[in-house]
Amino acid sequence: MAGLLPLIDAQKALIDAADRLDTEVIDINAALGRTAAQDIISLRNQPAADMSAMDGYAICYDANITSWEIAGECKAGAPPCDTIEPTQAARIFTGALLPAGADTIIIQENTNRHDGKIEYNADTPIILGQHIRRKGNDFAEGDTIIKAGTRINAAHIGHCIAAGHNKISAYRTAKIAIISTGDELRKAGENCAPYQIPASNGPMIAALLDDYEIIYNDTVPDDLENIKNIISKHQYCDVIITIGGASVGDHDLILPALKELGADIAFMKAAIKPGKPIMSGRLGQSHIIALPGNPSSAYVTAILFLLPILRYISGLEDYFPPIHKSITAGILPKTGNRAEFLRAIESGDKVIAFSSQDSGKLSTLASANALIIRDRESEEVKSGEEVHYIPINHL
Repeated sequence: MAGLLPLIDAQKALIDAADRLDTEVIDINAALGRTAAQDIISLRNQPAADMSAMDGYAICYDANITSWEIAGECKAGAPPCDTIEPTQAARIFTGALLPAGADTIIIQENTNRHDGKIEYNADTPIILGQHIRRKGNDFAEGDTIIKAGTRINAAHIGHCIAAGHNKISAYRTAKIAIISTGDELRKAGENCAPYQIPASNGPMIAALLDDYEIIYNDTVPDDLENIKNIISKHQYCDVIITIGGASVGDHDLILPALKELGADIAFMKAAIKPGKPIMSGRLGQSHIIALPGNPSSAYVTAILFLLPILRYISGLEDYFPPIHKSITAGILPKTGNRAEFLRAIESGDKVIAFSSQDSGKLSTLASANALIIRDRESEEVKSGEEVHYIPINHL
């Protein structure tokens, strides 16, 4: 296996050759899936002032007082009602500002009201400060609410708006071209002769890339000039993904095409299984990721290389896939000089590898929710022993 680059070295070469994308200021409503380019600081306190967490009555706590004269009403969205005296209570609603003089809320269910007064009717004692949301209790002006390098989700959008922001600085969305090569490929739904196959890899890989802008996703026959033309036409894209044709056979034309176009190849062939014929490089401003043609090989290498580089250039701080621990429910044989990524099912506290790891099988890939990681030159793992795995059902 001379010339195969160990996984960690290949991943390092991948990231070392990459540049972060430019940043831009965007409307917060368009921020879902984008990466914060700088720390986002709260511009206000939340709550902005002490307020009620319940419907009830605002009082000044005194253990010796159990009845109060109703002196006003405090509504949400309105200025606080007038100051109350120690023997007075103000009707108050959830989200209303606490009036001056009050320091405790009695919930409505624990009172009897008659003749302009309320009486406390519960067996449990009143606790000083109960049912009040204090000023800045959620977050305070000047707090860092989102760190740079964080992928913005739906809750982050709400948080930013509550913190006073309507725009944020974010890394721009990566533009991507996906080029599947092969004379045998036919579009989805087309009839296939026995020597032809539906072009499933391009749509499968595109489905992993929801956060990015897919500019092109199509098939190209095994013709060197045609492949060069399509790659060259999409050099404005941030990442060009080729699928198939990355090995060294007579009809594997990706490397010759890239060389003739003047690409700088960072590495080709990694010591992994599946996915040995993975290749990466640069062509002008475009990052090139050449994935193998077998479906499982394409998928595994997309998880190990494609997603990390996209996440890296998009500004994310955590760009490699997460690794979890579990117990294997079957024997895993010793490995050779390639790291292996076994399609598997993780359930409860166990993970079990499929008996067939044929890289051409889509059925096991579609059923898998984990990739068991087996380092190269590893000894046999017995059932019940600990293994590491990458969850793949949410990538």
